[in-house]
Amino acid sequence: MKVSAHIQLANGEELLAGSLESLEPRIGSFLIEFRYDSEFLRNPLAYPLSPDLPLDSGPHISSVERTMPAAFSDAQPDMWGRRLLEAHARSDAKEAGRHHRKLSEMEVLLAVPDLTRQGALRIADASGFLSARRESVSTVLDLPNLIEAAQAFEAGDEITEEMERLFAAGTSMGGARPKATVRTASGGLAIAKLPRAEGDFGDAMAWEATALELARLSGMRVENFKLHRTRDNSVLVVERFDRRGSQRIGYLSADSLLLKQRTELVDYAKLADVALPQSSSPRADGEELFRRVAFTLMINNIDDHMKNHGFVRETSGWRLSPAFDVNPHYRHGGTDATPINDQDDPSARDIRNLVASSERFGVLEADGIRIIKQVEASTRNWREIAATFGIEPEGAHAMRGAFDNPNRELALRLPTPDESDRVPVRTPVRRLTGNDRPSG
Repeated sequence: MKVSAHIQLANGEELLAGSLESLEPRIGSFLIEFRYDSEFLRNPLAYPLSPDLPLDSGPHISSVERTMPAAFSDAQPDMWGRRLLEAHARSDAKEAGRHHRKLSEMEVLLAVPDLTRQGALRIADASGFLSARRESVSTVLDLPNLIEAAQAFEAGDEITEEMERLFAAGTSMGGARPKATVRTASGGLAIAKLPRAEGDFGDAMAWEATALELARLSGMRVENFKLHRTRDNSVLVVERFDRRGSQRIGYLSADSLLLKQRTELVDYAKLADVALPQSSSPRADGEELFRRVAFTLMINNIDDHMKNHGFVRETSGWRLSPAFDVNPHYRHGGTDATPINDQDDPSARDIRNLVASSERFGVLEADGIRIIKQVEASTRNWREIAATFGIEPEGAHAMRGAFDNPNRELALRLPTPDESDRVPVRTPVRRLTGNDRPSG
């Protein structure tokens, strides 16, 4: 199976980037070969699509560990989308009276609708750009129907005609949560994050809206979003940052930028080490990433793996994307998350390690402390912000452990910037001690 890969550059020009071919099974799995087009290699605006695809004639052959080249992996769906695709493949096989086999990585890539595919990559064969079934994008008026279809699918119901719309717009983005691409009132594309039938802690989408608003107040870049209330839950609709009108914006996850292996534990300091030299604005991105780590600790966001950080393509390099998938977690400690540096305990992260690593983010220690204190102050009124998104007092009480956590008290204890030259900051520590935890 061989297809062509096209990409839209930051200036709007669309080019044939190269060809992608599925090879015969090697060591029990299909590998992928990519070759750049010679004209693309000669274009002065051309850039490596991902670190595993350097700008040369190749061929570039994937590994057993990463079957799909990183740039194309980010254009595939993750857990939710893959479940939808597999369900449709089973349904099609049953209807045709044949045995269902698991989709290959190439088939997963090709099954994503062209209109809603993440990033700037487009896939074509001799007949043109590939689209799975019919491409129809719902509007926010369809949210109740999308919720019903998603919950029916989660319950294990058979694929019905009513679920076709969910399939067409629900397979482009990553993550495990039910979601679909929808059109906003202005005609732009947005992601509708749907409530789960079971497993959410409280009104999960209202809490994510709260986190996004607190992130904005903390000086972070976030896309426009709106919380839509339904009968007894919420849908969070966030505008897509990989679209600007008809322009497709190149996207690369931090997971792909780092070429992270499945079992590899990557810390934030290493992410800064790798990402900032490739940034077109390293100083701004370093400060933004530092701020995001401080914010992650202030709200106890433990779902901060490397696929929940990303970069968008500008003419001169990669830039940190707006923040996304930021969620408070009610219980501090005991669950591994992304550590700050190699001295940090991933199950009990310590904000003093962020201060100790400030230079790796290109941030002076005094400026780092100033950022941390600003983020702490901006997130202190979390209860009031949560109330604006419909969180009742009892719901806020249940989530208090996310915000009133040990790192907030540690942030308050940090020396103010004008004292930082005189009061030493502790050396990196591995875990919080009992004395560091807030009283009460």
